[in-house]
Amino acid sequence: MRKRKMPRLTFRLKGEFMSTTSQKLTSTSSAAISAAYKSDVQLTLTNIPSLGSTPGAADADTWHEATKTCAGEAITFADKKRDATRQTLVMIVMDAQLQTYSFYETKLKEAGLGLPAKKETLTYAMAWHLKLDVSDTDKKKATDNSKTLNRLVSAGQRLIALGRKELGVQRGQITVSYDAKGITDLLKIVLREGGINALALANGNTVDEKLKPIVLSSDRLASRRERLLIGRGEIVLAVTKPGEDENAMVTQPLSLPPEAMVFIYPQLKLADPRIRFLAELFAIGEAVVEEKTDHLVNPETDDPNDTYAPRRLASRQYVFHPDGKMTISPILRDASVVIVVEPKLDLLDVTVKGHIKFHTMGRRRAAINIAGARQDAFDFEWVDATETEGVRRIKLTTPAANSDGEKMKDVGMLIERVRSKQGNLPLIIDPVFSPKTNLGAVRGLLDKMDAVSQSVKKMRKSDMSVKVTAEADKLLLSGYSKNEAIDINPVQSKTLFYVRPDDFYAVTNAIKTVEVQGDVGVAIDPDMLVISFKTEFAHYTIHIPSMLQEMVRSNRHIMKLDPVPWLEPQDVAGADVETAENDSGASPIAAESAALGLPVFL
Repeated sequence: MRKRKMPRLTFRLKGEFMSTTSQKLTSTSSAAISAAYKSDVQLTLTNIPSLGSTPGAADADTWHEATKTCAGEAITFADKKRDATRQTLVMIVMDAQLQTYSFYETKLKEAGLGLPAKKETLTYAMAWHLKLDVSDTDKKKATDNSKTLNRLVSAGQRLIALGRKELGVQRGQITVSYDAKGITDLLKIVLREGGINALALANGNTVDEKLKPIVLSSDRLASRRERLLIGRGEIVLAVTKPGEDENAMVTQPLSLPPEAMVFIYPQLKLADPRIRFLAELFAIGEAVVEEKTDHLVNPETDDPNDTYAPRRLASRQYVFHPDGKMTISPILRDASVVIVVEPKLDLLDVTVKGHIKFHTMGRRRAAINIAGARQDAFDFEWVDATETEGVRRIKLTTPAANSDGEKMKDVGMLIERVRSKQGNLPLIIDPVFSPKTNLGAVRGLLDKMDAVSQSVKKMRKSDMSVKVTAEADKLLLSGYSKNEAIDINPVQSKTLFYVRPDDFYAVTNAIKTVEVQGDVGVAIDPDMLVISFKTEFAHYTIHIPSMLQEMVRSNRHIMKLDPVPWLEPQDVAGADVETAENDSGASPIAAESAALGLPVFL
């Protein structure tokens, strides 16, 4: 029986008092100290005053001096630095409960130290006791001090929350005795939680304002979309049926209520094509897994045997090459997924004379702000890098911000030179690499990858891998409990290799987020699976390295970039790749900030 063609509904687009009192510290006996803490809790400074649980004003000055002495030991004696720093953190938290914000503001000013932007007692107490000058004339020192301050304040905030919960609350403060026992009680929490870095990471109350998207006004956004639509045509809702020339014929126009536009506008491609391309690049970049590495954030001061010492993140780098191509790959890795991009759209409006890249923190901020249907809320503008050490800047602002103060807030990013004195450079594919077998276009590949990927989710925390086999006229993908066969042009010899489950999962999910045009191309090699496809804005080639034993990626055909320098008369020696970025600088909080969204208070 012949199926009857039904009419269709069609949307058509037409056209935060200094005290001068100082008292001699009174010591508790060694026996008392010994009874106060267990063998796993060490006090670096044992000359602790005994002030009880309700210290007066004079007692507050006494505790302040004891805290200052402990902080001095934390700074001076490197062999006891970890224990001294932990005790200092605890004593500063306790000291901040006895003092005021203005007390430490005066202290900082008298010491000639910069005032942190976050006007809060704990922050100012940390900055003064540990001499962290956030306004140092050396810009790098100022930044590093800010990041260290952020880490310690974050840890202190977490300790306060746990202390209140476990020891009790009195007048809004932790119920703790100001003596060796009180310090020990809080130190036990620090040790149990894994140390200062672990406390900082677990502080769920810290949110990086730089990584929070601008809040949009629905009314302003709707008005903006209306203006973007003007000149392109109008939206018509109608019942249509196929015509003889295969064009839809309108049989009945329908009225479209204004409230329906909220659902329709996100379906229209109203955003600036350059913003759409940026969003696409960020989405595809998720195929490159960002991992914690074994590299210490601050090798000069951090103990490599301390499992809680922060490690750097293998952050993905978006690199522009002089030949017109782009690559997306990580630093601090010998092997990884590497993406080669051949853009169809100019994102920089400059001639690329050397290797340049997106500044990482800026890229993260931009990606959050222009994700999904938020794209058409933003304006794109090219601006000069001005006094910064970059070659260009992409400016992103939105008139649809809910707050008037954020309408001109730039959430774009700097385009900076690729360089690193330490050789921490992004990866590229060996230019002479050519996969042994090109399977050409493989229809239905993405659906099969998606099916296997759902099974792969169960494999990512194990040593299991995804098996890739090309034999005869079949390409076989085997996951945890899913095997998929795909028809291909016959191959003369069998090729079998494995890839990491996290790589396979990340690549599959990244491709799913974009609109692929046409079929997906596949090439295979014993050391690599290569997937290529086109979109409206670029041609992408994703290289997935094979997996060796113990989840190690093969680094055959993968090498570090040897950057072509951007040579100009006005060039100024600047930051390295890793020190120029908030997620991989020299301070202990840097990698953690980028990986987990902890703030940097400047």
